Amino acid sequence: MILSRLCIDTIDCEKVIDKDLIIISCVRSNKVVGFGQQGNIGELQDGRILNSVMLNARRGVIVVGSIATLVRGDAFRDFILWGKSNSIIVKYC
Repeated sequence: MILSRLCIDTIDCEKVIDKDLIIISCVRSNKVVGFGQQGNIGELQDGRILNSVMLNARRGVIVVGSIATLVRGDAFRDFILWGKSNSIIVKYC
């Protein structure tokens, strides 16, 4: 059964992840709207987290979050620009 092989966990840069597919939910991401919200991505600002995920996902990575917010972080900006240049970004509004 597939559900018995499903693992839901938190990610930090020191945890070794070795999975076929990793889905990252960037729940801390938010839209940049005027002066009230800063577009803060919290712990995801640390590029080592994305690096760890990319190195340890065997088949793929899916990132769910606000593109407008994630591009504010250096690591995610490069990842999103690469994704756009390879036409693999799916936008859902």
